[in-house]
This record gives sequence, C-alpha cells and structure tokens, in this order.
Amino acid sequence: KREAENIQAVAKLNEDLIRPKKIKLNIEPPTKFIERGAILNVDKKNNTEKGVYFLLSDKFILATNPDHDTKKFEYVNHIDLVDVLIICYSTYGKLSNVIVIQKIGSTKNKLIFATKSNFQNKKLIGSIQTQVLKNRYNNWKIELDSEANTLSYEEWIQAFGSFYSTVKY
Repeated sequence: KREAENIQAVAKLNEDLIRPKKIKLNIEPPTKFIERGAILNVDKKNNTEKGVYFLLSDKFILATNPDHDTKKFEYVNHIDLVDVLIICYSTYGKLSNVIVIQKIGSTKNKLIFATKSNFQNKKLIGSIQTQVLKNRYNNWKIELDSEANTLSYEEWIQAFGSFYSTVKY
C-alpha cells in the first residue's frame, strides 16, 4: 500500500510540475516522495518570492505556485542530494532562517531559500540531512562487494554519520 501511495505521489508531482524543456529532471520510481512545504525562494539579489519545496529521496526541488487557484507548480531549481553541503544562516542579509544547499566543491550549483521559523528551519534541515545520509549509505553499500555488506543503516550512522554530517550553523 505504501509503495503504491509513493508511486502515485511521484506521478502527481511529475504531472503538476511545469518545467522548461531544457531542464532534464527525471522524477520516477525508485525515487520516493518525502515531503512538501512552503518556503521563500531567494534570488541572487536576495529578493524573495513565496514558493514550495519538494523533498524527494534523491532530489530537492524549489518551485512557485504563481496561479494559486491551480495545483500546478513552476519549476525554479533543483539539486541532487549527493555530495551536498547544507548551510544554515540565522541571518542572511536582511533575511532570517535561510538555508543554502550546494554541491561540495561548487559555488554555482546551489539553492537558497528561507523558512518561516527557526523550528521549521531545523525540521527541514533534519529531513534533508537524513536523505543525504541515506543516499551516502546506499552509495557506500554499492561500493563494497556483497560479502563485506554487513553494517545496517543504524550501525553505519553510528560509525560514519558524524563524518558525513554536512550541516553548518
């Protein structure tokens, strides 16, 4: 039942997300839909616009809902949740509760957005970090041969989680 609900949520997001033709964004199983919520998109000049985020098992997507009467969302940007750095700012210019997610080693490939409260900020960072760590764990398992695959996710977190933790405050 849960798997069917996830497939339906991923299919609905594919249907509802309007993206430019040049953007290649595959959202299909085994991608899992984790959560969606309201945020403020922040542009390069620190201007904000009401937006929405979609946290998937392997991607974080920012969008807007310009016509609030419809359930369609316009794509703003996304980042794959592999080898990313999550930075939290209590203040960022005149904004507060700002999160930046960027590829490690890249200053151009990043998302900047703000949440409404410190509580929402911490909750969202925790959700993103959990997905980043699960992706890192899955990649680690793939890199090993099948005989050496002995650590569960919980054991791996205890052994390596702090090493891969990428949140900076």
